[in-house]
Amino acid sequence: MFKKVLIVDDYDVVNEGVLTVLNTKGVINVEKAQYCDDAFLKLKKADLDKEPFDLLITDLSFKEDFHEGEILSGDELVIAVRGYGLKLPIIVYSMEDRLQRVRTLINKYNVNAYVCKGRRSSLELGQAILDIQDKKYFYHHKYKMH
Repeated sequence: MFKKVLIVDDYDVVNEGVLTVLNTKGVINVEKAQYCDDAFLKLKKADLDKEPFDLLITDLSFKEDFHEGEILSGDELVIAVRGYGLKLPIIVYSMEDRLQRVRTLINKYNVNAYVCKGRRSSLELGQAILDIQDKKYFYHHKYKMH
């Protein structure tokens, strides 16, 4: 079971929904970040403190606002995480539906799950969490790798 999870999404309501799904799976140590730079700093600090996260759940798209940063998208966060050498499982939880973008994250950066936000996304997110715990991968039906 995952013990420590980081959720990265710029919308509070999405973070709360993901938190609810995690709680139903028995995960209670959850941190949230609304900016990718903040998330990356949390991941690095946890690693340096020898208290790493077990799972990262991130959106791909983040609305621009007053906050300036270097990591501005979920894609960039995934690349930074893998470039830093963190091997934790990653779930992309996004409305994004550009097939090539998602496949690149899966094939090149070893994303463990892709869940498309939508009508059944809570169920799919829950299944993705269970599959990753069982060392499996989970991809929305549209992105199945053959």
